[in-house]
Amino acid sequence: MFGRGRNYTVKETIYIINKKMKKSSKYRYIMSGVKIFSDIILKSTIINPALDKQILKVLKKGEQKKEKIVKSNRGGFHSPYFKDKKIYQTLLKTSGDLISSCLPFKGKTNVSIDNLWIMKNKKNDWNVPHTHPYSNFSGIYYVKVPKKGGELFFIRNDMACGFSNNYLFIEDQSTHDIYSIKPEKGMLILFPSYLLHMVAPHKENVDRICVAFNILLKHAT
Repeated sequence: MFGRGRNYTVKETIYIINKKMKKSSKYRYIMSGVKIFSDIILKSTIINPALDKQILKVLKKGEQKKEKIVKSNRGGFHSPYFKDKKIYQTLLKTSGDLISSCLPFKGKTNVSIDNLWIMKNKKNDWNVPHTHPYSNFSGIYYVKVPKKGGELFFIRNDMACGFSNNYLFIEDQSTHDIYSIKPEKGMLILFPSYLLHMVAPHKENVDRICVAFNILLKHAT
């Protein structure tokens, strides 16, 4: 061995990383790393029983009229786009606050919700991988969720992770091509609309109910 550092050893021509090694004061390095091409998922929580009640009311009305459509859903109930002032304003206000507090905008920007729809997945229902084109961000607000299953999976749109096996050696999200979120009641999630995502099935006799929507950004005049 001819060198030793904080968490590595060098033996002959092999550089050995060992997380258990103690810090050495023999060498000092100036190092840094920059992550590029990153994506972001924004999260918040809405505690509003009146909002949930209104969403369930709209859902019930749609089911009674048999207004179900099929898009990414495999089974379950996917409502057509709907208009409801209370739901729209609550989700817009919370989403606007979340986006403006987490992202550095370049100037005055108008935020609007382009469309709203309700998803109700029963046992074994799921959604195939898809994106939401022609919008900037997409959002999901969860009204009712099962205890297990029904995860929201985000999938990398490129083949970067498939070109290497770095995930076998490095524990970092940048080396993985799937990120999962376990929904919770009252959770609001916003994400760039270009992110490929899907919904896993659940095995409980419980409905998974959420409102999904798309957000548009425009320069304020």
